[in-house]
Amino acid sequence: MTYAHDIIGDVHGQADKLEALLRHLGYRLSGGTWRHSSRLAVFVGDFVDRGPDQRRTVDLARRIVDAGTALATMGNHEFNAIAWHTPDPQRPGEFLRPHTDRHARQHAAFLQEVASDPALHEKIIDWCLSLPLWLELPGLHVVHACWHAASVTWLAEQLGPGRRLTREQMVAATAPPEEADHGPTLFTAVECLLKGLEVDLPPASDRAYYVNRTPT
Repeated sequence: MTYAHDIIGDVHGQADKLEALLRHLGYRLSGGTWRHSSRLAVFVGDFVDRGPDQRRTVDLARRIVDAGTALATMGNHEFNAIAWHTPDPQRPGEFLRPHTDRHARQHAAFLQEVASDPALHEKIIDWCLSLPLWLELPGLHVVHACWHAASVTWLAEQLGPGRRLTREQMVAATAPPEEADHGPTLFTAVECLLKGLEVDLPPASDRAYYVNRTPT
C-alpha cells in the first residue's frame, strides 16, 4: 500500500501538542497507539529537551513507530542525550558530552524526568540510539538538519544498512578532528546531517557594508 507522508518536526517534549496535531491530521487512537488508514507520520527527531512531557513524548513516538504507522530519524538532541549518558572510554570519569553547567541546562527538562528512574533513562537512550540518521523513502529523503549527499554516501559505508550509530561509533562521532582534515570523519559527517553546515561570516566591516548598501 502507498502511504502519504506527514513530516513532523521537533516535538521537544510537547506531548499534548503532538497528540493534537495527530488528531488534526486524522490519526486515531487504536490498540494503544495512533494510527491512520492511509497516512504515515515521519518524525525528524528532537523528541527530548525543553517541553513539559519528555517521557510521554518519547513513549508516544516509540509506540507509533513500533506499530508501523510512523518512521523516525535521530535529531541532534537525541544524539546529545546519548553522548551525555555515555562514558568516555578515553577519559575515565568523563562522558562523551561533558557535564558542564551549560549542557546541563540544555538537557534539564529531560534529565529531571528520568532522574528517579535510571532503568527508564537507559531504555530511552537505547531507543534513541536505534534511530537511523536518515531515511530514503520512495520519492522522499528525510534527515534532521541537512541532506548532504557526500556525507550520506560516506556514512552509508560506515554504518551499514540500518544507518544507525553504534555506541562504539559514538566515540568518534563526538570527537572533533585535532587537525584540519579535508576528508570526511564520523564527527564532521554526523554534525552535517544532524546540525547542518556552518560557514564563517565575513568580517564585521564587510557585513556592515552589505547590510547598509542601498540596492541599485
